[in-house]
Amino acid sequence: MTDLNDIKAGEYVLVALRWDEITSEPGRPLDFTRHRQGDTVTLNVGDAKRLWAAGAIRKPGEKSDQGPSTGPSVAPGRSTTEPSSTPKQTPAKKVAAQKVADRATPPADGSTQEPTADEKADAVLADPSSSSVKDVLAALEHRGNDADAAAKVLELEQAGQKRPMLVKGLEKILNPSGDGDQGGGDAS
Repeated sequence: MTDLNDIKAGEYVLVALRWDEITSEPGRPLDFTRHRQGDTVTLNVGDAKRLWAAGAIRKPGEKSDQGPSTGPSVAPGRSTTEPSSTPKQTPAKKVAAQKVADRATPPADGSTQEPTADEKADAVLADPSSSSVKDVLAALEHRGNDADAAAKVLELEQAGQKRPMLVKGLEKILNPSGDGDQGGGDAS
């Protein structure tokens, strides 16, 4: 077993899914380089020890299916090995939110690429419970007050009974006349 004190600066293979290496100076705007699983990274002693202790790196030449076999033990239910060839299914709302998050994170080359309004609206409507009332209503407005999308959000909100202002806004979208009578006749 390799002792943490034996870890030196040098090249390692990233076992974690990703690692963002901060490249900016303290007090300056944030700049970083995103490394992905399997990348060979050159680390200083501090980063090498920290990532080794977390089980996020392995020495070059170690078998990739074993992960950092000489690294520290890991809490039950957590794995330091690379993921199996069978990926886990990700819920649709997390996929939509991740697409927006990936687009909002600046690429390593420094260029900026903002998520489109459609992508933002999709992410908000995919998981409305994690967005503000204002953002949910704005996403629906962006979608042209789509009745189907509003009905889905309303169903989720009524089940949760947490945000009455959103329910009112959704009811306005679904019943734009605002008279409470969808039939249009006299209420008797």
